[in-house]
Amino acid sequence: MMTLLRLVLCILAAVVCNSPSLLAQTPRLNAILPTTNDVTARSASQQFIIHGKKLLNRSVAPLSGTGANLIRLDPPLLAVTCERVKTGILRELDATDQWQGKIHVTIQNFSDPRRPIDIRTEHFSNGWQYHVYVPESVTPERLIRGLTEVVLLEIANREGQPHMAELPLWLSEGFTGLLLSHGGADLVLRPESRTARREMPGDPNRSVSDYLAHHPALTITQLGLPTPDLLNGESWQTYQASSQWLVIELLRMPEGRARLRLFLSLLPRNLNWQLGFLTAFNPQFNSLLDLEKWWAMCLLDTRGRERWQGWSRQASWDKLHAIIHLPAQEIPKPGATASWSEVTLQQVIEWWDFQNQKAILNSVLQKLQILRMNSSPEIVPLIQEYQQTLSNYLEQRSKAGYEGEGRGRKTFNANLVIKNVIKRLNGLDAQLEAFRQNAGTANSAPSPARRSR
Repeated sequence: MMTLLRLVLCILAAVVCNSPSLLAQTPRLNAILPTTNDVTARSASQQFIIHGKKLLNRSVAPLSGTGANLIRLDPPLLAVTCERVKTGILRELDATDQWQGKIHVTIQNFSDPRRPIDIRTEHFSNGWQYHVYVPESVTPERLIRGLTEVVLLEIANREGQPHMAELPLWLSEGFTGLLLSHGGADLVLRPESRTARREMPGDPNRSVSDYLAHHPALTITQLGLPTPDLLNGESWQTYQASSQWLVIELLRMPEGRARLRLFLSLLPRNLNWQLGFLTAFNPQFNSLLDLEKWWAMCLLDTRGRERWQGWSRQASWDKLHAIIHLPAQEIPKPGATASWSEVTLQQVIEWWDFQNQKAILNSVLQKLQILRMNSSPEIVPLIQEYQQTLSNYLEQRSKAGYEGEGRGRKTFNANLVIKNVIKRLNGLDAQLEAFRQNAGTANSAPSPARRSR
């Protein structure tokens, strides 16, 4: 029986060896080897745990139709990238690495590499854990942005509060901009990359200051509560630049790094970031209005008079005049068409109920803030006076018992508050008219010869 079986095997072997067609149909072994395999990598600090497929074929060409800046992620290299991003943030905050929550990063084979990076959190009795899901192919900028957000979240939630901290968008975007300016996309370790690390020439923040010199920066209100139109196109670039410059200026403040660390730790204890911010930066800022004023001065100082690209004196006057004269629709007579006219701030305060006044006057304050950051320097003090007058009025009128259902002794008399603010606004309007006349005289005078530099 064994002899017969051996004879059959020998005949089959001979047939296969002498048949070219069969040899041609036999697949080569190296053609069916997989190019990737599942691995788990840990970072040097053991905080980051990377799940994904290790790239065996290092010479991977960019995906067609997705842009040359797209890179493929490899778990061991991504672990190094995560540590680099964390080190950069800790350096900016002047903090040591005392991490509490593990961060799991999963590389997923998404069909669309532009799919947003997904960050999920999980609360346990001993604290929080974080799960980050990234496409296997991603741009360095998007990867750094996602890692920056999760690192800041981990820092903010180290006390294990049951309420998850909500990072303001300007904070994560500001730190992302800092990392990109200081370390650039080289923070992301690529397969087969040989990066010669060298010092960045000049000021790494120069690019963002140059951008804001030609694009009016956003206000604190716009940064804290961005509308959908600010998150697209050129407006999004302005939002990112404004956020980065705000973080730069906060870090430059006395004890700014320590106060930003305190701000992060206070985020889980408050329902909104404003309360934690005012607590951390007290007594520098007692209110958001103080923050807005400081922010306006920061922008004026950083631009410099030689690079400043604000509006002319006449344009500044026109814009201020338009802000304090509000369009209002007149009620037409029967058979007549509606027409539009202007109402002054004094008429709004005197005629309208306080609830409607607040919405209008707060909008005026926001417009004044934007104007202040971009107007001619000569008119800035007058804009500040309008801001202070309206802010004081809103505060005093609220204390007079006309806001909500407040009870208790009335601190101010409403009629007296209205009378005083109207008198003050009449005086400011007179100064504005005098400024217009002086500006017209200056424009009509022959311009002096400019000295060559």
